[in-house]
Amino acid sequence: MISVVMPTVGRRDSVLRALDALTRQDIPPEEFEVIVSVDGPNDETVRALEAYRAPSALHVVSGPRRGRAGACNAAIERATGDVLVILDDDMEPEPDCLRRHAAHHAGDAKVCVMGGVPIRADRTSPSATRYMAWKFERHLAKLAQPGHEFALRDFYSGNTSLRRDVLVAAGGYDEAYTMYGNEDLELSLRLRAAGVRLMYDGDALAYQHYEKD
Repeated sequence: MISVVMPTVGRRDSVLRALDALTRQDIPPEEFEVIVSVDGPNDETVRALEAYRAPSALHVVSGPRRGRAGACNAAIERATGDVLVILDDDMEPEPDCLRRHAAHHAGDAKVCVMGGVPIRADRTSPSATRYMAWKFERHLAKLAQPGHEFALRDFYSGNTSLRRDVLVAAGGYDEAYTMYGNEDLELSLRLRAAGVRLMYDGDALAYQHYEKD
């Protein structure tokens, strides 16, 4: 069983787009569940999720505003799968994304897999989006180089997988990070200290929708 963990705050339409993509996965729907963690009171998002009819199990967790770290931990606590795929709400996973992630976690492998996260952009996209797409392409090309040694700022957890027991043993996300940013970098330090190998699989692909101005 795979548990897809998706934190969100104030982005109902983004969440629904990500859920639509998850309905097109090429593994049977009974092999994965989705836990959406709504960070802070947001009746609009919760109502939309409660009305959503997904072929796989869909659970909604909500509570007070705690930040991405706390929202992730709340979903992880609810998860029942052996493998966690942490997916940001602005991601649109390709049909083989979950299958490719799961393939890395057979047996007792202690790995944390970062999937590809290219930004969707074209000539009509805002200049900020096109710049960030170019920047991310350079970053992903660096991660894909054979023998790449991961540095701290290489890490992201917007499309990332690892075994649930490995993440729990490492202590999960540090909820002292209540604002967005750096909670995943700090987690990567503890994972590496626990002997977890970081790796990149560009074929475990989820397109990123960049909507900042």
